[in-house]
Amino acid sequence: HILHDDEWWSIHQVLNRMALSDEFTIASVHTENLNDRKVLVSEGRWKDSDYNMYSIFIDADGSGSVIEEIYYAAPKSDYFMFLTVASQAIKSVEWAKTPE
Repeated sequence: HILHDDEWWSIHQVLNRMALSDEFTIASVHTENLNDRKVLVSEGRWKDSDYNMYSIFIDADGSGSVIEEIYYAAPKSDYFMFLTVASQAIKSVEWAKTPE
């Protein structure tokens, strides 16, 4: 699900500095199912370092109050060379059971 502007602002605390347009240019933000869990996916570029970044954010404990991030970042010149392998590695995660 691609996030629209009104939805995007509701997750700005999760994105942290990536939500600041003077620091990060967002290429896409969307949700997807990853091994039966919904995750938030963000992709874009840091303006100060010219690094591209692919991140997924996970509800770590099932409450929505503990969010963990897994990411891949690389210089723009190398980013796409390794993106497929990095995203496959990230997407191979196996979830532990959420504490009840």
